[in-house]
Amino acid sequence: MYSAANIAKIINAVSGFFVLAGLKNGVFLYFSPKLLSLSAKTKFFMEAIGYYAVRLLLSSFRFMPFPVLYALSGAVRVLLQHIIGYRSKVVMDNLRRCFPEKSEGELKNIARLSYLNLSDITLEAFKGYSMSEAVLQKRFKVLNAELPQQYLDTGRKVMLLGAHYGNWEWGGVSIPLSLKQMTVAVYKAMSNKRLEEYMFHQRAYRNLYLAPNSLTEPTFAKFADQAVMLALVADQNPSNADRAYWIDFLGQDTACIHGPEKYANLYDCVVMYGEVERVRRGYYEFKYVLLTETPRQLPEGELTRRYMGHLEQILRRKPQDWLWTHRRWKHQRESVK
Repeated sequence: MYSAANIAKIINAVSGFFVLAGLKNGVFLYFSPKLLSLSAKTKFFMEAIGYYAVRLLLSSFRFMPFPVLYALSGAVRVLLQHIIGYRSKVVMDNLRRCFPEKSEGELKNIARLSYLNLSDITLEAFKGYSMSEAVLQKRFKVLNAELPQQYLDTGRKVMLLGAHYGNWEWGGVSIPLSLKQMTVAVYKAMSNKRLEEYMFHQRAYRNLYLAPNSLTEPTFAKFADQAVMLALVADQNPSNADRAYWIDFLGQDTACIHGPEKYANLYDCVVMYGEVERVRRGYYEFKYVLLTETPRQLPEGELTRRYMGHLEQILRRKPQDWLWTHRRWKHQRESVK
């Protein structure tokens, strides 16, 4: 859940010394020093600035009413899309290649709503760190927790595959709370170790075990003999395209990560898609969709096709709640050796 790799580097350099990175995948804002050009003392100082800046930022959202938050979000949307122009070319290029049947006016409207989604989930994530479990469960409602629960109760592992769609951050809290067993989720760690430790403890909720994605394999192995839910956000670019599965997704030849199939087969998981729908601003509904009970019986690549196929159905129905700012098609098959 807490993986997803980097929505924002909203401003690429500040004073030439550090990067202001917004929402590590839509999650939060932090200062990340350019390590190669800094002394240890300067690095410590920069990390301290980042740490206290984020503490102050999160505190400012604690008492912010939601109407104020969404008014601010509208302003952030204008800032990102029109003033900074954050990845505006990437967004329009992605939309044009995936929806060639839509007019330029329709595509620009999807882009506008997509930037609003980005700013909404960013500020909602800030707010989420000070929201109670009860409020999070009210605003992110799990509709059919009984589906994975029936498998977990029989001793089966469940793998939940999510996407960068809607507010997956609130889901990272609400979903584990709806189950009796543990949810094991991986996330992308920050380079600022002091801030990483603070944010890790801020995310510590009941029934949720978190580990950095660099420790995915040993973390999953730790729970090899337990009935738990393994949670992965699986729609990002693979770090190694040589091991990718290539899938026709939105009419594009798309490199997909191999991890979900690897671990689903290794632990014989029941695999489910996690479908998020924004009901209205600040309120989401979530449901599990069964992809397979028997991953080991599927041909290689079939599980990935089912996952990406379900995501495509959602995007064709309501594309604006996905992160079109990602350079999703930077890998080309002919360039992979």
